[in-house]
Amino acid sequence: MLLSPLHMRGAPALVGALVVLAASTGTPSAYASDPPRPAPEPVNAPTAEPDSGFMIGATLSYFSPFVPASWAPPLLAAGPAIGLRAGYRWRFLYAGAAYQHVFFGGGTYAQDVETFRTLSASSDYGGLDLVAITSPDALVAAFFRIGAGVRFIQVRSDSTPGTTTTSNFDLTLLGIGAQINVGGWLRVVPEISFEVGPLNAYTSLSVTTYFDFTRRSR
Repeated sequence: MLLSPLHMRGAPALVGALVVLAASTGTPSAYASDPPRPAPEPVNAPTAEPDSGFMIGATLSYFSPFVPASWAPPLLAAGPAIGLRAGYRWRFLYAGAAYQHVFFGGGTYAQDVETFRTLSASSDYGGLDLVAITSPDALVAAFFRIGAGVRFIQVRSDSTPGTTTTSNFDLTLLGIGAQINVGGWLRVVPEISFEVGPLNAYTSLSVTTYFDFTRRSR
């Protein structure tokens, strides 16, 4: 069948009508944009919990006794001390156990009309500590400690044969120091402390290095 020139002139109009009809019926176009995606739901940041975990420390001290008049001989002199500490830290507070061994020096002392000499002396202490740290995450923070325990003193002198052992309850009135935070896992604490008991009193200068196994929740 041959198309007349009139039919050929109407072909473009027919094609245009078909395109408009396709657009109006929702036929997708290659240039149509994707539908908008829903906005992501906000994610709530986890709430930071206080850090907590175990701490283990080693202490090196210079331990000096004050021997009042009520203390029976023999004489005790200042000496070095070593110690161990272990406990648990809840953010600003630490509670734990402490052990210390002191190597006392000796000396001469008078008893009645004779003069005697302390040949050797040592002491062992076991007790509990309660510590407050003003800002555990800071590089430098204040450190406060109180403690209570039992101290055993062993003395060997030429006034009596053998070794004499005494024991008494001791209370650390106050330990004041500074915490130096090294990377969060190592804490160095220089400290001065004062300790009293029924028969004697002591002061010590110490440095404790704590290894901090605290769980990081942030």
